[in-house]
Amino acid sequence: MQAKETTVQKMLSGTKVFLVPLFQRRYKWGGDDWKELWEDLVEQYDNVDVVAGTMRDGEGHFLGSIVLHPAPGPASTVTRYLVIDGQQRLTTLMLLLAVVRDERRRADPLWRSEAYDHQFLTNPYNPEQLHKLVPTARDREAFRKTLFEGEPTGQPGRAYSYFTSAIRGLARRDGQVDFGRLEIAILLRLLIVDITTSPGDNVNHIFHTLNHAGQKLSPLDLVRNRFFMSLNPDIVEEAHTELWQPMEVKLGETEAQRYLWAQVARTDAKATQKDLYPAYERRLDRLSGSSSRTGSATIARELERLHRESWLYAAVIDPPPLQSAAFADPENAALPAAVLRRLHDLAAWGSSTHISLTLELLSRHAGDLAETGDVAEALDHVLSFMVRRAICAIPTNNLNRILTGIPPLLNDGPLAPQLARLLAADQRYWPTDEEVRERAISTPLYATAQTTQVKFILERIEWATAGSELVDTRDLQVEHVMPQRISDDWRDYLMELGDIPERTYARVHTLGNLTLTGYNPELGRRIFPQKRALYLDSLVRLSVDLTKHDQWTEREILARSRELAEVALRIWTRPALANDETEGSPVTRAGLAELLTSLPEDAWTTLGVLAEYYGVPLEAVWDELSSLPPVLAVKVLEPGGRLLEALPKDRSEELVAQLAAAGYQAQAPIYETPALTVAQLRAIDAGRWEADGASR
Repeated sequence: MQAKETTVQKMLSGTKVFLVPLFQRRYKWGGDDWKELWEDLVEQYDNVDVVAGTMRDGEGHFLGSIVLHPAPGPASTVTRYLVIDGQQRLTTLMLLLAVVRDERRRADPLWRSEAYDHQFLTNPYNPEQLHKLVPTARDREAFRKTLFEGEPTGQPGRAYSYFTSAIRGLARRDGQVDFGRLEIAILLRLLIVDITTSPGDNVNHIFHTLNHAGQKLSPLDLVRNRFFMSLNPDIVEEAHTELWQPMEVKLGETEAQRYLWAQVARTDAKATQKDLYPAYERRLDRLSGSSSRTGSATIARELERLHRESWLYAAVIDPPPLQSAAFADPENAALPAAVLRRLHDLAAWGSSTHISLTLELLSRHAGDLAETGDVAEALDHVLSFMVRRAICAIPTNNLNRILTGIPPLLNDGPLAPQLARLLAADQRYWPTDEEVRERAISTPLYATAQTTQVKFILERIEWATAGSELVDTRDLQVEHVMPQRISDDWRDYLMELGDIPERTYARVHTLGNLTLTGYNPELGRRIFPQKRALYLDSLVRLSVDLTKHDQWTEREILARSRELAEVALRIWTRPALANDETEGSPVTRAGLAELLTSLPEDAWTTLGVLAEYYGVPLEAVWDELSSLPPVLAVKVLEPGGRLLEALPKDRSEELVAQLAAAGYQAQAPIYETPALTVAQLRAIDAGRWEADGASR
C-alpha cells in the first residue's frame, strides 16, 4: 500500500478511470457536507497567498483520504482504479468542478471548456472509458445527466444545484467570481491523501477501517462490500444486478439490513442487530474456508439464497392480501393460504421479535423440508407464546433473545412438536392454561402489551364469539368499561353497590374491564347504567354482552375476565406437555439454587432483577426462593441491600442467627457491593464473568 499527499489536480490529471464498485452505496452527501466543503473552499479562495499568487507546495486544506485499488480489466491506455473509500468526496469534487465549468462558461461565453473537460472530467481519446468517474450503478444515469447533459438529476443533481447557488452567491459578494483563483483553490489548495493499494492487499479490511471523516458505513454497506469483495470479479456485475440489487430495492435499505440480521441470527444465537457485520463476517468466513476459488462459489450460493428468501421476509413484514390466496416469489413457489393467514396474524400483533424464527420456518417450507400443516401449527405456537405472555404481563425485554435463539436448536424433524417443547422449556416461559386463568383476573393488560396488542387480543376474542357476522374493527378502539381515572360519580356508584372503589380500580386495566367501541369520547366517564344503554346499540358482540349485567363492580369484572380468558385459551392454544411440571416454568428451585451458588462471594441481587432475568412475575421467583436454604436466600435482598422481610419464619430466624454469628446485622446492608444487574447475571450464566465484576 502506498500513501501520499496530493492535490485534486494531480489526482485527476492523466488518462484515468475511477470506478465506484457496483455494490457500494449510492451518493449520499447532503447539505451539511456540501456546506462544509464550500466553506473550506472559500477560505482557500480568500487566502492572502492565493489572492497574491505566492503559494507554496503543501499548503492548503486537508480534505481527507481517497483509497484506490488497481481494477482488473483488459490492457488499455487508461489506468483503472476501484474507489474503495472516499467515493462521496471524489464524486462531490467532480460535481463541483462541473459547476465551475458551467458557471465560467455562462459568465464568459467565449471561454472554451474542452481542455478543462479533457483534463479533469473525461478521457477524450478513449471513448470506451470516456468519463473519469463511473459511479455505482444506481447513480450512474443521474451523474451523467448532471455533468454532461445539463439536466441536474437525483442526489448528484442536488449537489450541482447547491454549488451553483454557492458560486452565484460568491459573485454577489465580490461583484464577480475570479474563476482562475477559484480553480486554483480547488485544484491546488484542497489536499488529499491518495492511498493506492497493491493487488495483494486485503481490500475488504481496508474498506471498512479507512472510513476517515466521510459518511459512516452502515452494517448493510459493510456486509454488501464483504460479499462482493469475496466473489470472483467475473461474476460481480451479474451477481449485483440480478441478486443483490433487486433484493435491496424491494426491501429498502433499512429492511434489507434487518433482513440480514434475521438471516444470520438463524445460525448464530450470539448475533445482535448492533453487531450485524461481525456476525455476518463470521458466517462468510465459515462458508468460504481457505480456498478463494471454492470460497467464491460458496458465497455466490449464499447470495442466491439471500435473494431467494428475501421474498419470504417481505411476506413476513408486509403480508400480501389474503384475497390473493397465495404469495408467489420469483420462482413461483407459493405460500399456502393457511400459512399466509398466520403471517397476517403475526404482522397484526405488531412485534418483530419473531421474525428470525418465522423466516426459519418459512425457509424450511419453501425448501420442501416441512409440510404446510406443520409450519402453520408452528406459527400458531409462536403467536400463542407472545399473546399468552402479554396476558400474563411477562416482561418483553427478553423476548427477542428467546425467539432468535430457537432456530439453531431445531432439528430436521417435524417443527411444531419441537417448537412446543422449546417454547415451554428452559427459561422461555410459555404460560399454561392455569397460569393464564390466574393472571387474567389480576394482571393489567397494558403492563407489557402495547395498545395495538390489547386491541388485537380483544379483536380476536370478538371474532371468535361473534358467529358468522364479523364486525370491521379497523376503526374501533379500546374502551374501559370502568374508566381509567376514577370520577366522583363512579366512586359514589361503586360505594352504593358495596364495593371499595380503590380495590375495584386495581382491576381497571384487566381483560374483563375492556371492550371495543367506535364512540369512545361519547362514552367517556359515564357510570355503567348510562353506558349500558349505549352498549345495547353496538354491533360489537363484546359490548352487547356487557348488557347482560345490571351493574359493574369488582365481581362482574372478575367474572368477565374469567370468561374472556377461556375464549383466549381456545384461540391461542398451548399443547399439554409431559415436562410441564419440570420445565414449564423458567424458574425452578434447582435452577435458582444453581444460579445463586455461582455468584461471587460478595455478589447479590434483588427479587426484581431475578424476575426480569427469568422473564416471570415476582411471585414465581418468590415461590422458589422461599424454599431455599438461608445461605442462598441471603443472596437475594431488598434494593437497598437489606434482608427481604417476608421469608418464612423458620428460615428467617435461621438466617438472622447465621448473619449475627458472622458479624452482620439483619436490618443493615449485608454487602458493600451494588446489586448485580440482569446483564451481569447473564454474563455469569454464560461463563463470561471476571473477578472484578465486569463481563469479558
